[in-house]
Amino acid sequence: MVCYSKFFKNSFFSFSILSLILVFPVQASKQLAAHVIGDAAADLIYINVSNEVVIQAGDGAGGFLAPVTLSLNFDPTNIEFADFNSDGFNDLVAFDTDGLLSLSLNDTADDFLDEDFLSINVQFLEDVADIQIGDLNDDGFIDIALAINGLLNGRVAILYGDGAGGFDPLVEIDISGLLVGATSLDLSDLNADNTVDLIIKDLLGNVHLLLSDGLGSYQAPSVLAGILPTGDIYFTDLDHDQVPDMIVLDKLLGILTIRLGNGDGSFLSGVGVSVGLTPTDLVAVDLNLDGNKDLAVVNVGDNSINVLMGDGLGGVVELVGQLLDDLLGIIPALGLPSKIVSQDFNSDCRLDVGIWNDLTQSFIIQLNQTGPAPSDLIFCSVFDF
Repeated sequence: MVCYSKFFKNSFFSFSILSLILVFPVQASKQLAAHVIGDAAADLIYINVSNEVVIQAGDGAGGFLAPVTLSLNFDPTNIEFADFNSDGFNDLVAFDTDGLLSLSLNDTADDFLDEDFLSINVQFLEDVADIQIGDLNDDGFIDIALAINGLLNGRVAILYGDGAGGFDPLVEIDISGLLVGATSLDLSDLNADNTVDLIIKDLLGNVHLLLSDGLGSYQAPSVLAGILPTGDIYFTDLDHDQVPDMIVLDKLLGILTIRLGNGDGSFLSGVGVSVGLTPTDLVAVDLNLDGNKDLAVVNVGDNSINVLMGDGLGGVVELVGQLLDDLLGIIPALGLPSKIVSQDFNSDCRLDVGIWNDLTQSFIIQLNQTGPAPSDLIFCSVFDF
């Protein structure tokens, strides 16, 4: 028996893919994978053309049950899931750009209670740019942070959760330098003090860093310049120094740049790597079970997927030719890939990949076959994905 850990760290791996195409005629504006239904299987969630939240429950073997719709009393543009009332089940947060924000508690019976609307004080001509959830004040409870664009400057609105499904009064942080509007909000511990910091990217490509004091307050924003306006940013630790690194995905030029974190909220300049024509999204996961984060990028310009294997030092190597075939096998036509997600869809302790195809309005699920046989595994909960 072997335990799921560094089994393949110094050996060549075999990797084959089983593909399952789930076709449903919907126009999704947000797609994600999470554990929503009260079992161990990962589920797929998206918003359809009727502005309903659609949940496809996973069967734990790589397949999915028929979609179930959840109608809300408004038209959400984004959704997230987390356990807000500490009952062990993920609840639904939904919002629209006009400032409506709702929480629907999971009733633990494969359904959700009616939504409660939360006040975030959005004013006339303001809009919500992005939402993130996490424990911002290190009290063990899930909080909600939103980036809000105003007429003169942007701000962050924070609702600190009480662990019972309620929230403390709204906390607002003005960002006077954010004059051209936020495009994204991220949460990450940039200065290695075990507290969550706020990262906001604006329309000009500037990245505004708000370092946390761990008690719910933040230092004055500092600006990290030099990110192209067309780039999206992601954060993960690529070099095992316990400090998040920044990945910049330029959608116009098709270049991915890794900027290693210094541990004080600053980043090295980095070197760009070409990843394809008009990339739309990426996911950072350990695909080959060597303990290092790898990057999988989907490109809508040439309808492709690029895989960059991490070396554990912050560098990546693109897989091409037979090596790429050995890792991914035969991938069906991706159509117009716009989103990539990762979960263990078939309960074999390996992270799989789901690609949303805008052309067919379907998920393409790639089941990862890397690593020891499932019969050789003791359990996989000891492995930190």
